[in-house]
Amino acid sequence: ESVGFDASYRLCGQCHGEKLRDWERGIHGSQSGSWAGVRLRRSCVTCHDPHTPRRPTFDPLPPPAH
Repeated sequence: ESVGFDASYRLCGQCHGEKLRDWERGIHGSQSGSWAGVRLRRSCVTCHDPHTPRRPTFDPLPPPAH
């Protein structure tokens, strides 16, 4: 099922459960603003580009010796 950008947490949370839990609790960058005033609730794609995720790069290891 397709999800909109405003509901990207539903897709991302399938693999990133710990981040989803933190996001739901307002810990992982999901909210900003004042506790007494207006709060802005963001979704994953506000900060993370799903088309170019940052992954660590590794140099390939040599092939196994025979």
